[in-house]
Amino acid sequence: MKILSRVLSTVLILVMFLSDVPLGVVVDVVEDRNVVDVLWQAYKSGSLDEALGPNKVYAADYDITELTTLEHDTGNGVHNSLVQIDATHYMLAYSGGGSDAFLTTFSMDGSYNVTEIDQIEHDTVLGQFPSLVMIDATKFVLAYSGNGSDGFIKTFSIDGSYDNITLIDSLEHEVTLGQHQSLVMIDSTHFMLAYSGSGSDGYLSTFSVDSNADNITIIDTIEHDTTLGQYNSLKMISPTRFVLAYSGSGSDGFIKTFSIDGSYDNITLIDSLEHDTTIGLWNSTVLIDSTHLLLAYSGPDTGASTLYDGFLKTFSFDGNADNITLIDSLEHDTTLGLYNSIKQIDSNNFLLAYSSTDTGGAALYDGFIKTFSIDGSYDTITEIDSVEHDTTQGMWNDLISISETHYILAYSGNGADGYLTTFNVELPSTFEQSAYRIFDNADSMDVGTALAAQDTAATLTSTGDAFRLRMLIHVAAGQLSASEQNFKLQFAEKSGTCDTGFSGESYADVNGSTVIAYNNNASPADGDNLTANASDPTDGGDTIVNQDYEEANNFTNTVAAVPSGQDGKWDFSLIDNGATANTSYCFRIVESDGTQLDTYSVIPEVIMAASGASGTLTFSISDNTVEFGTLTSSDDTFADNSGGNATEVEAHTITASTNASSGYVITINGTTLTSAGNTITAIGSSNTASSIGTEQFGLRMTAAGGNGSVTTPYAASGFAFDTGSFPDQVASDADGDDVTTTYSVRYLGNIGATTEAGSYSSTLTYVVTAGF
Repeated sequence: MKILSRVLSTVLILVMFLSDVPLGVVVDVVEDRNVVDVLWQAYKSGSLDEALGPNKVYAADYDITELTTLEHDTGNGVHNSLVQIDATHYMLAYSGGGSDAFLTTFSMDGSYNVTEIDQIEHDTVLGQFPSLVMIDATKFVLAYSGNGSDGFIKTFSIDGSYDNITLIDSLEHEVTLGQHQSLVMIDSTHFMLAYSGSGSDGYLSTFSVDSNADNITIIDTIEHDTTLGQYNSLKMISPTRFVLAYSGSGSDGFIKTFSIDGSYDNITLIDSLEHDTTIGLWNSTVLIDSTHLLLAYSGPDTGASTLYDGFLKTFSFDGNADNITLIDSLEHDTTLGLYNSIKQIDSNNFLLAYSSTDTGGAALYDGFIKTFSIDGSYDTITEIDSVEHDTTQGMWNDLISISETHYILAYSGNGADGYLTTFNVELPSTFEQSAYRIFDNADSMDVGTALAAQDTAATLTSTGDAFRLRMLIHVAAGQLSASEQNFKLQFAEKSGTCDTGFSGESYADVNGSTVIAYNNNASPADGDNLTANASDPTDGGDTIVNQDYEEANNFTNTVAAVPSGQDGKWDFSLIDNGATANTSYCFRIVESDGTQLDTYSVIPEVIMAASGASGTLTFSISDNTVEFGTLTSSDDTFADNSGGNATEVEAHTITASTNASSGYVITINGTTLTSAGNTITAIGSSNTASSIGTEQFGLRMTAAGGNGSVTTPYAASGFAFDTGSFPDQVASDADGDDVTTTYSVRYLGNIGATTEAGSYSSTLTYVVTAGF
């Protein structure tokens, strides 16, 4: 057996290469794109905007979706009055079996499924036209029409489990007639009631109860209409001012305002307007603000039918609740509009539940729910969406809000049974630019090292540097559905400070040729899903929904919807493309039509490198002489710095980093192991496993840290040594992030039985080339 001694020496040669591309000039690289990618780029650039919509308000805004339904009473469920106790608990007063009076409590889970908790039948004779008000979470007051259609006021309590409904006190305040009740709470011990009293005339009364909701007492009563007073809807403007919509003389539609004194006494008419001289039934009102009212009612038919159409009207009155004036009117249903119940969604949008003509041709009335908007002048009422939620029957509606986006409706459905149905209303999203962080560039969907703390300005190292900007958009109201809204990134040279009011700055869209330009990395494609980084910006405890890596405007949330209260995160690949040295630039996101976001809490700032800022390139080797020791044809041998090893080991390490915008490449040059004209065969260009007894000389490398990577064929578990391609690339880093990558180098030496004896050696030269 031959015993051979081989020595391998490795020499490090450092070369810095400056390209002939002038600083600040971006060289565009044309990439092969499939049809989908081309269309995606057209979409992002805005060329498909006309087809895809104006990007500002979408059809989903204020659209209605039915969620869950509970049939809580299979016998009867009419004359409904529903109140919310808290976010998940409710109490309903209604007329059930035998037209008796019932009170029921319900709970609701996170999926809006409703479950009955407790029920009492508090009047076994009659219980119609109830109007229920919550005093606090355990006490309630109810006005209704009881035995003999007389007017009653009762108070009730429940325990902390929303159970054990108990009658506290009862007062028969009207012994002749008491119907069409509408009750409001002035404070925790005082109330005002509008009702139809003796002769069906219109009455108003004030009441007091003590702090235990006991001892109900009438304070004052007036007969404000001596002809008729039905279908009442009363609202409190202030503790001494009230507005009432009702059906008066001739069943016409009236609006009246009233005052009381500080003792809840002396009810006085302020002003009256007969807004409909034909008919005004099934009134339901919303006090929009202290001087504006919205009314839903059943008005005159404008066609050939004898039924009543659905109307909405807006009114104003002055600060003294005087001078009632009609502003606008909309006939939203030209066939029928009964059993109205309207609620306010936000300052300009409203939700209406009502009954209309049976779409199947039957005599009953189907259940409908609609959304409407009103402009800032309380004019121009516009219908947004309509849903027929019950195609069998939908009467005696009472709609209340669960939250701004969710609502629950009590109504009489199929067979006059009692139903509770929940709905979602899709609100338009509001946006806040909430957080950012600036990173070194990386040729990846991930980022390099953070250049500064979150929400802190960062300074670039060199002129022409590429960098990454990760930003959050907080969705403050309404879910941002997937791909619902297009945005774009803008920049401006700083004037004073990068302030949220944009004082002094002139913002422009970022594109591929602006002085702050989008940077085209080789590996990731524009619109790819970003890879989260532990250093990414956060927004308090908000959930972050990762979105896209961006190399061009426009952008959107293609990855996933961003629910209300959460933040979307985007990653922008940018470069200094001739920006003024040592100058700060500010960044903001706007909607793709240029509309600013609702709120800007932070404004990113990036400071360009000072003029003449030097480039950096570092390169080192841990050991420039390594040894195989004695090779044998019966075993493979790996080089180290102490005479070789029969097990694969690391011979030495090479480290490299640069801030060059195009990163670096590492090449190798030299020869295979040689002794006096004899050679050990180089493995060649294919990654090959060790083969004992066969002449082989090769190397392999692994990379750790930074963003550098080993080049094929030296990256796999086998070995290679491609002298035919020398100088041959062995590693590279395209990022220029100035972060060090450590490469571990391993060498294999194998001989055959006929390999010539001798002392073999090789000088290998590693060269790093940086692209500035």
